[in-house]
Amino acid sequence: MLIDWMYKILATWYAAAVVGGVLVLLAERRIRRCEPSDDDVRHAADQYRQYYGSEAHKIIGDHMLAASFAPDDDTAPS
Repeated sequence: MLIDWMYKILATWYAAAVVGGVLVLLAERRIRRCEPSDDDVRHAADQYRQYYGSEAHKIIGDHMLAASFAPDDDTAPS
């Protein structure tokens, strides 16, 4: 009887770990940000041009350079 209870506890713990792991993977996939579409990029560039005028290309380049040094979302401290 004791071995039966121990088996049930172990099986329940194992099943809960597997189900929890699958739920975590699904949640991470859903939360992960998608790459911006071409329309999003064009819209942002148009807004930069409206705001910065003729200097927009330099500002966009500076922002892109700064973003290349930013940590990925996965490695950012929380």
